[in-house]
Amino acid sequence: MRVKKLLVHSSVLRTVHGPSAACDIVRGIIRDGSPRAYTGGMKSFVWMAVMLAAIGARAGESVDELARKAYWGNAEDREQLFKMLGKPAPALLMTQWRGKEVKPEDMKGKIVLVDFWATWCPPCKRAVPHHNEIARNYADRGVLVVGACGGGQEDRMEAFADETKMAYPTGKVSAETATAWGMQSPPHYVIVDRKGNVRAVSIRPEAIEPILDALLAEQPPAK
Repeated sequence: MRVKKLLVHSSVLRTVHGPSAACDIVRGIIRDGSPRAYTGGMKSFVWMAVMLAAIGARAGESVDELARKAYWGNAEDREQLFKMLGKPAPALLMTQWRGKEVKPEDMKGKIVLVDFWATWCPPCKRAVPHHNEIARNYADRGVLVVGACGGGQEDRMEAFADETKMAYPTGKVSAETATAWGMQSPPHYVIVDRKGNVRAVSIRPEAIEPILDALLAEQPPAK
């Protein structure tokens, strides 16, 4: 029963903070000597160690493994899109920015999540609060979230962004640029590493943070 309870606690910490930060939190609890509030009254540091191990076990997969498992595009396009992995990202050419324009030099040395979305796409609309949270929670670790609006009806971009309270920069993307980035249909997510290489393409939204965490472990921010 205790192990089950700790697995729940570890899952919650990992979901809210990501595996890397969750491990840091548990280590801090152990260091400060105050595990009781985080373990439902359990006092033993042995159980805290179990919790730490439970989080860490889920954090062991590589970026490439996570990216391949998280693919949710068309099956027939899988191998073609996977050829993008590890290769330099195409130029991200966008116009009519809302918010600060993101230039190539702004992306240099950053981990970049590019969200290809459309104004007529309900899942894109539902995803904005989550993307705002990612932009806020990961900013101090050198992660940049950028929106790329395409697929038609781009004239509604400003109204859509205002309505959803989009807190990260977005611009209008051409069909040619979207195709170069592997977009099939929105939402379409691509993660680029600090070296400018594509590390994940066409991934499920729930996989974004685990992949970011794994990439941050591989390429931590400069101190």
